[in-house]
Amino acid sequence: ELPIRVAYRMMSQNRGRELEDQQQHTALLPQSLGDNMLKFNGFGEVLLWDMYDGAMSVLEFEPKPGAIDRFAEMATWMAENEYAAEMHVASDVAAREVLDVLEDIDSRHSITELRWSFVHLENGSPETLARMKELGMGYGIQDRLYFAGEQWVRNLGAERARRAPPIRSALDAGIVVAGGTDFPLSPYNPWVSIQWFIDGKTQSGVSIRGAEENPTRLEALRIYSFNSAWMSFDDDERGSLEVGKLADLAVLSADYLDVPTEEISDIESLLTMVGGSVVHSAGPFSGYAQERVSIMPQSMTGALKRSKQHVG
Repeated sequence: ELPIRVAYRMMSQNRGRELEDQQQHTALLPQSLGDNMLKFNGFGEVLLWDMYDGAMSVLEFEPKPGAIDRFAEMATWMAENEYAAEMHVASDVAAREVLDVLEDIDSRHSITELRWSFVHLENGSPETLARMKELGMGYGIQDRLYFAGEQWVRNLGAERARRAPPIRSALDAGIVVAGGTDFPLSPYNPWVSIQWFIDGKTQSGVSIRGAEENPTRLEALRIYSFNSAWMSFDDDERGSLEVGKLADLAVLSADYLDVPTEEISDIESLLTMVGGSVVHSAGPFSGYAQERVSIMPQSMTGALKRSKQHVG
């Protein structure tokens, strides 16, 4: 009943039972089953706990014995059933290990149209980005370093931190970079995150990321809107204001393109609409009636076609 569009992912909390749990929980759940208010968007962000690399500042990655093989089994099952997947990868070392598995799977079951993605990769190398692009992968970036940037510098050094994360490099490589937060480890306010994309400054005002890796304002906005919709196969319905797309929009308290960078995080919505219905109003729009959003189911046909899973 929330007036929010949700594309959710699933993950098992049971170490050693991850694949069994996911197969059981999705026996009747193909990719994208649901409607444009609530739908299933595959698995993540931890697929296999023995492959979880945890910290944002590690240089080494040692998966548990047998974890690579079990991860390959799970990822193969997901590819065969055409599920989307988001993978927690905090370091370039871990990314290279995972990519070895994904490239092998892709040689047998193409994943290039499944929109698999890495999330939290703050120090992705140019080689890693190129391999991600070849597999059609997305790149989820959150403002974790808004709080932890100084710690990152202490652990890995200022020079490495200049590419943390390599937003410009990823965009130039043709990768779909999507924005988000890691709340409660970072602010959930999208404008705080967008400002951090643009200037790379931590909460204390220290510049960590080099200017050469910062996106433009329009790119940052696209990262947080259209590109995030791409992650859930929704870019044909939302993420941009176009004829034929869902009437999801916000009227802002300031002109995002003109306000000083340090004031972007202060932007608020004065009027928010979901599917053409007002769900929030304030300031000069406070008299506008707020209405319950009517759920507008989309056809299940596309969702079912995207899954090869059958129930016998």
